[in-house]
Amino acid sequence: MSSFLSRFKRNTTSAAKSDPIAEIAESTGRKYEEILADIDHAKDEFGVSKKDYINYEFYDVPESERKEKSVEIRRIRRANKVMANTGWDFEKASAELDRAKEEYGIKNKEYVKHELYNVPESDWTDIISAARDEETIRKIHKETQLDVTEIAQKLSEAKDVYSVTPEEFYKKRLWELTGSEISRKVRGSRQVKDRIDDIYEYLQGVSGKSRKEIRGNIRSLKEMEIYPLVVTEFYRYGFIYRDEEDQVKTLEMLKKLQELRDEIKTELDCGNIQAGKQKYEAGKALIAANLSDEAIKEHGELISEKIPGVDLGAIRDLAVDLESVSMLLRYTYNDFFDFHFAEKPFEERVTYLSGLEKKDALKILNPEEKRGILDDKFLSYQYLKKWYDRDAVIIETADDYESFAAFMREHKAGLKKPFAGMQGKGIEKVTYEDDETLARQFHEMLESDGKFILEELIISHPMMKEIYPHSINTVRINTLVHDGKVTPMMPFFRVGTGGNIVDNGAQGGIMATIDIETGEMISGAVAHNGLRYDRHPDTGTVFKGIKFPKWQELLDLTEELALKVAAEHGLYFVGWDMTYAEGDKWVVVEGNAESSMQLSQIGVETGMKDYFRSIVQPVLDQKLAEQEQ
Repeated sequence: MSSFLSRFKRNTTSAAKSDPIAEIAESTGRKYEEILADIDHAKDEFGVSKKDYINYEFYDVPESERKEKSVEIRRIRRANKVMANTGWDFEKASAELDRAKEEYGIKNKEYVKHELYNVPESDWTDIISAARDEETIRKIHKETQLDVTEIAQKLSEAKDVYSVTPEEFYKKRLWELTGSEISRKVRGSRQVKDRIDDIYEYLQGVSGKSRKEIRGNIRSLKEMEIYPLVVTEFYRYGFIYRDEEDQVKTLEMLKKLQELRDEIKTELDCGNIQAGKQKYEAGKALIAANLSDEAIKEHGELISEKIPGVDLGAIRDLAVDLESVSMLLRYTYNDFFDFHFAEKPFEERVTYLSGLEKKDALKILNPEEKRGILDDKFLSYQYLKKWYDRDAVIIETADDYESFAAFMREHKAGLKKPFAGMQGKGIEKVTYEDDETLARQFHEMLESDGKFILEELIISHPMMKEIYPHSINTVRINTLVHDGKVTPMMPFFRVGTGGNIVDNGAQGGIMATIDIETGEMISGAVAHNGLRYDRHPDTGTVFKGIKFPKWQELLDLTEELALKVAAEHGLYFVGWDMTYAEGDKWVVVEGNAESSMQLSQIGVETGMKDYFRSIVQPVLDQKLAEQEQ
């Protein structure tokens, strides 16, 4: 038990004073009015009452430690309450609060509020789960006036299908999102959380400090207002090994890198490539001198995985290069590998459109709250049914079995797409054998995927089958709408490999670049791992020179679709996945409100940043001006 805890057990009270505020002022040498103002500050900022301020000598706690101490005070008070209701001593009450938190994730406040000390341990999880659901539903209802039954249903689905906690559901306002939006948002935040947890675990292991102590160190460094340090940088730049003076110097170095990044962008935007390169090299030298051995090792493992046969002697230089590209040029790690930056000079690198620039543009062109019509697979199907040219059914619960069975009996096969799936994951062909098999398939899919959509199979045109027969190979065309006109741009072809039925790169698919004017493939294909192919690895079909039929019809069709979603849903940049189907016609596979603009660069190994900006920047400028009015 800390000295702070031992000093303030249940029976600790301040000695009776005629005016305790005056006593504090006298003992601290501060003015009476200052103490009163500090009491108000402690209550507003940290939830510490006047009584606790006095009893726990909060006036002696430095500002940087007050949040931590306020949490500790609340824990003591809750332990006191448990003692009063159980007869346990302080040590046992504290230990039970800690155990409930560590083993069950139950907060101290919840343990006391629901009197779990009087409840069998086997019931704890159910009680807290129900209470959290009820509290979340209550808060959302109070804020939105939505029907509580509707909120409960949405929360239940989010928990069952996407493993969302009530806290996540409320904080991220997930009741406003579609299924696929929830999946993307939750997945991203969990990846970040897992990464941060791994970093803290490592830092704790090498330093012997607690997570709370490390967070306190980072917080105190941020409060210097030199640089807005985050834990990933604390790890990558070895703050854990540095003394206080050296930590400050490293903060100043990071601030310099931040300034250099802004200066490099200004130079590049003005066309001063050599000036930008000089500043980049200066920043790279700073990174090389300060990047931790752990970060270099971690980057090196990624480099070895992404660049087969890489010279191990070059790993350190490549690791510094990877970090420099990220810190100074705002390219992602994926950009570094996808665009083969290890082989390209600075002058060529900066011609590429980055994933982050694409993401920034989409925030303006396709606001996230408007993307549901395309992100939700079934909403998208219903909205664009005329162009989908195929049947589909949505499966949400066991009550939908008859709809599922009727679809399968009529079509004999279908393509299942989970609502929570991304990058082609979970997509599979389902075939009808008999009703007994069908029932088993239905319940297995519902259990593993939750809600899913079942689509009628698209029958590919023979020319598509000749390239590769097992997947619905697609052409991705990006469309930009501006002032009622559509600009098609950056098209590429995606095709499956190795018997896979999907063409997504994450599932083994490969892609090649297409000329927007002619509809002809102008490159070989490249895989997700960077391997390049002049011919399809399974069928031997040569990619470069393949010309898609009825190309103008495809451009006309995507123009019609683009104008529709822009006018009716405010989505101005959409990536349309289209396939050439049986019957000599182009069919919509799906529309993507978060399209990959930069993939066309991979096939031809040519940067398209200037091309992209020349078309998109005027639209971005107009949208930003409209938002400011």
